[in-house]
Amino acid sequence: MEKCHLFLGGYLTLAVSVALLSILNNQEPDHRSTSLQSPSQLDTELDVSSVKDFFEYQLSTQGEQTLNKIIHNFDSDSSAAVFEGSIEQDLFHRYIEYKQALLDLNPSPSSQLSLQHLIEIEDVITKLQDKFFTHSEKDRLFGQQNLLRRFTIQKQEIMATTRDPLLQQQLLDDLLSQQPSYIQQVNKNNQLIMQLASTSQLNLQDKYIQHVSLVGEKGAKRLQDLENQQRDFQAVLSGYLQQRDDILEYEGLSTEQKNTEVALLRTQSFAKQQQRRVQALERIYDNQR
Repeated sequence: MEKCHLFLGGYLTLAVSVALLSILNNQEPDHRSTSLQSPSQLDTELDVSSVKDFFEYQLSTQGEQTLNKIIHNFDSDSSAAVFEGSIEQDLFHRYIEYKQALLDLNPSPSSQLSLQHLIEIEDVITKLQDKFFTHSEKDRLFGQQNLLRRFTIQKQEIMATTRDPLLQQQLLDDLLSQQPSYIQQVNKNNQLIMQLASTSQLNLQDKYIQHVSLVGEKGAKRLQDLENQQRDFQAVLSGYLQQRDDILEYEGLSTEQKNTEVALLRTQSFAKQQQRRVQALERIYDNQR
């Protein structure tokens, strides 16, 4: 049970901070509904913020339905009616092949990636993208992602080669000033998330004062409301995971019966719009056991 609380605490603190940033930045993804959605997605909206997000939304149902079924549904539906501008079926197919090629790469045995390993990963990803996509397709699918990854490597290079703290900070500031506005915003958001996360051990009064200094009075109140909502959700989720563990460990049930009981428990414990979120948390929880 303690491991469950550790897992939930870290995830939910980050979730609150990210949710607050979305509110403060007034960023709402472009969503629409479509016949491309699977049963579990009927209470969600299709993400068409970008071609890549559109593809990832389709692939997120893998497990609920087979990859062949996902491809068939995509090929059968009029994607142009959903996404403004044509999306070639062949591009979706090649994106799936690219994703599989990434999965086939040997992961680093260490959780802390060295600068050299980051450079090697960058080289492999670049070669894979060149293999599957044209230059314009790469920009369309991975333009911002690629720039962010290279920006991270450049930051690591500066920190690895510059010992003087003042010079290091100056070089980092110069590098950031040369980046597109969205990378500057991502960097700013990351720093704010880290600052918000660092307040988690403070008492309620000190935490609120610190939040006001970081995001203002309205932002602090929104963050407080989000934390209260997350605390309530955490309490329900913690109890649910414990009951789920009891079901899965009970030897008197078959695998099918266990899955049925867990699905019923999930439906009884959470609202319809929370089902996919809870299932995602279950997978993370199971992977960390």
